[in-house]
Amino acid sequence: MKILIYTFQFFILLFIFSCKNESNVDMPIKEEQKLIVMTLNLKDDSSKIAEYVDYHKNPWPEVEAANKKAGITDVKIYKHGRRLMMVLQVPKSINLDEMSKIYAACPRMEEWAALMKEYQESFPETPDKGWIEMELIHDYQKDEGFNKEIRTR
Repeated sequence: MKILIYTFQFFILLFIFSCKNESNVDMPIKEEQKLIVMTLNLKDDSSKIAEYVDYHKNPWPEVEAANKKAGITDVKIYKHGRRLMMVLQVPKSINLDEMSKIYAACPRMEEWAALMKEYQESFPETPDKGWIEMELIHDYQKDEGFNKEIRTR
């Protein structure tokens, strides 16, 4: 009976080790992430807005590669009328200046940025800039809103 139990234990251990996914063995620990939220307006021209949206349905592969190289793990762009909001997910240690240097080293990314600039309009208070980083004014989870009890009046 002991031989049967030891044999069973051996096969359980063998099964556990054989099921280990080799691609996960050296998987790096993901760095803590943060969100960068930016905004800008598109030019007030419905055909230009449609073209801009079409470009973003199939971004150039070099643009996506530059984003990855810059550390971006996710990009989302939202549109309301001609107002855009872009949400970038990046490692907490990265900053926009570092990302800009990486983009500057990629000619195709510079070409994409120049093309997209034809559709974009700066805000009056920042005429020399395109995308403007937005300031976080409320964080539901950090402000304990997520954990607060619902109060009735």
